[in-house]
Amino acid sequence: MRSLRGLPRGVLLAVVVAFAALSWQLLGLLDAHVWIRAAVAVMAFVVAGAVEVDKELLRRREAREVNESEQKEREEAEFRWLHDVRDSLRCWPLPTVDDVDPYALGVTRSRLADRYTSSGEGVAEYIGRDVDRRCAERLRGSGLLLLVGVPASGVTRSAFECARGVRSGAVVLAPRSPDGLRVALNDLDVVSRLAAGTQVLVWLDRIDMFSESGLTAAMLELLREQTVGLRVVATIASTRYEMWVTGHSELAELFGEPVTLGRALSASERHRAENRYPSVDFGEGIAGAFTAVTALLRRSRAGHSGCPFEPAGGDCGLSRAMIALAADWRATGTTRPLSVHTLLQLVTQPLGSNRSVDPAHAAEALQWGLEPLVEGPSLLCQVADSDGGQYVAMNEQLAEVLMVNSEGPSYEAWCGAIADAESRRDSEAVGQIGFRAHMTGCNVIAGYAWAAITDLDEPAAEWLSKAAAYSFTHRDPAGELQPHYRLLDLIEATSGPDSPRVAMTLDQLGNAWRKCGQAATARDLHERALRIAETTYGPRHVNVAVTLERLGNAWFDLGRPDISRDMHERALQIKEHFYGVDHVEIATNLGELGGAWTFLGEPDKARIFYERVLVIQEREYGPDHPDVAITLDNLGIAWRKLAQPDTARSMLERALQIQERAFGDDDREVGATVANLGGAWFDLGQVAIAREMLERALRIAVREYGHDHAKVAGLLANIASTWNTSGDPGAALGMYERALRIQEREYGSTHPVVGATIANLGSTLFQLGRHSNACEKFERALQIQEGAYGPDHPELATILFNLGTARGALGQLAAARDILQRALQILAIHFPDGHPVGKAIAENLRIIAPDLIVYDNGRIYSQTDTTI
Repeated sequence: MRSLRGLPRGVLLAVVVAFAALSWQLLGLLDAHVWIRAAVAVMAFVVAGAVEVDKELLRRREAREVNESEQKEREEAEFRWLHDVRDSLRCWPLPTVDDVDPYALGVTRSRLADRYTSSGEGVAEYIGRDVDRRCAERLRGSGLLLLVGVPASGVTRSAFECARGVRSGAVVLAPRSPDGLRVALNDLDVVSRLAAGTQVLVWLDRIDMFSESGLTAAMLELLREQTVGLRVVATIASTRYEMWVTGHSELAELFGEPVTLGRALSASERHRAENRYPSVDFGEGIAGAFTAVTALLRRSRAGHSGCPFEPAGGDCGLSRAMIALAADWRATGTTRPLSVHTLLQLVTQPLGSNRSVDPAHAAEALQWGLEPLVEGPSLLCQVADSDGGQYVAMNEQLAEVLMVNSEGPSYEAWCGAIADAESRRDSEAVGQIGFRAHMTGCNVIAGYAWAAITDLDEPAAEWLSKAAAYSFTHRDPAGELQPHYRLLDLIEATSGPDSPRVAMTLDQLGNAWRKCGQAATARDLHERALRIAETTYGPRHVNVAVTLERLGNAWFDLGRPDISRDMHERALQIKEHFYGVDHVEIATNLGELGGAWTFLGEPDKARIFYERVLVIQEREYGPDHPDVAITLDNLGIAWRKLAQPDTARSMLERALQIQERAFGDDDREVGATVANLGGAWFDLGQVAIAREMLERALRIAVREYGHDHAKVAGLLANIASTWNTSGDPGAALGMYERALRIQEREYGSTHPVVGATIANLGSTLFQLGRHSNACEKFERALQIQEGAYGPDHPELATILFNLGTARGALGQLAAARDILQRALQILAIHFPDGHPVGKAIAENLRIIAPDLIVYDNGRIYSQTDTTI
């Protein structure tokens, strides 16, 4: 029977028929009765039927077993899926924002607040904050809100109320850190479980706790494509925001400018709070009032007045020192707890004592810090560690509150934290301490941490890169130098002096030095990087183009726009071949070429390059992007050089509107555009408006760079020009002289910027009647500018005009005639249709040389009709 089961139905039927036929014939040869022969045939067919029935039963049983197995696998998979979902999300099934438990989202439960709820259910009534409207507008507009909260500000509760007010009815997707969102979206595909058209609110409380791969801008963008009207609400403590931004620049850019929530209450917030909760003390803010923060702060401020080792009622200095040291330890950035042994070692230094601490006194002081309040928490808490030692840590909320108001950790705490991390070979802790010291400007401490890094592959080396990135993001080029140089040492030790990573670091160092005003140092670094890049990649590789750009920028700052132009043209050829002629990657090259042509006296060529840049940027970024503003600013400068101040003004005003919206009214980028706009108003003859704008730019520059910076000097010179034009050269003289001192120190005595200021100083002296001194300044300025630009540059025309006028005032008419003719001829070359300065030169030349026929377009004829 078993062998027959394996036969297909058609084969089995053929076998049975053949058997029946054979049996019929054999039985017929044996003269068997017909009924016997028929019975044998019937039996064969019965057996075949039984086999088929057995096969069908077996098939059904196997199918049932398969179905049961598959159902079990599905149930097990669903169970595992559900388990993984609950591990990756705070709430499942996804609740609506109206029904979600706020405590599950991270809102802190408060026993005091619970007294004001109905039967202990729900949360106490929310006290509106002044930023609520701005938060709601941001969430409705861009769909993304990042709320930065000062410690104990109640940032999570405010974010929750904003989400509930803006997105009622949406389901809340609240991933757990560090990788919950990635797992939920990629591995578990929870979005596919949502009904079509479901609105989703992503909740990212303490966004800094998510790993770099666990939360990315690409994830949120993809989720936005997969859902309808996505809204994302994120929170972060102000003490962690700067560190987070450094490692998550794309994510921070996606959220845009964050909204900050303070701990201290405004008058209106306090009024609302006290009206709703009249018996609550809001001196430490709303969150502080409803949590133990207020009590902890009071305890730490009051000190240990009952210490038996101090005079009756006296304050225990040892207790205070322990609390201060624990707070400083936390503020160093280390995540390690503080050993009691280290605490006792370090605590003697702030006390100024060389003797050891009385063990009984130390135990009393420590016990005071560990003693819990009525609310439950204590200033210090004991922490277990693998080595079995005694460790303590400061209350997390209290530590962050104290960190905000602190001037930074003590030197002893810094050094102790680094020594502890080194002794444990905890490279990650070394890096975190170094980064925190770098952030707070403690370069000596940062240097200690960086010196402890011995291998490029250890975790602390990554913090070196983050420190450099932090300074770059915060426009602090001087801060980039220390971590970049340490990185360079490590890279050279690991990969040799000619590796591509060395070239990249040299370029980063060059950029930083150039922004520090050290263009010669930058040039040398970029030239070394270029040699490495050309050897590694070949002369036409796109990486070579990047270094050429940076080297061109350094040459530009060194007053050699001709060399800068050549570098940028070579870089542009490489990039156009690699990317195409209208790719966004070539926009920077085009803009830098525009700058070079501007200073080479070819503003029309510059304008063409800038207009190409503008088309690319508006297509890629939209018309209101800050990069568009920079190009409009450059276009405005080019139009000024083309003697079209009204067109320049319109470009600059549009740029200013974009920048003020993006950065506020007093950002350094805003200041630069305001200065250029002031120049355009000056060209239009609106001297009072020009001075007002230049003085606004000066205030911004002084705040950003200090009183003796080159940018401040340039603005001083421009403001002095307005006083000259207003007929007050006495007011201008001191400004020019101060500007000149700064510029000669910053650029050297032969830089074209110095030449321009000397020429303006000559004009001031001329107005003051000091014609001989004016001639000396004009001649020095002329020598500098000829050396920088060549003999026929349009920048020389104004200096020649002023020099010729001064010579004429001294009675040196022949010399004045030759000088003015040269000035007019230069302008005629560059501006064949005429130039406003050319008209003034022509008028003076007609007076000095009546034998000449002088036209405003620069053409000069003698009385005999011979062109000169």
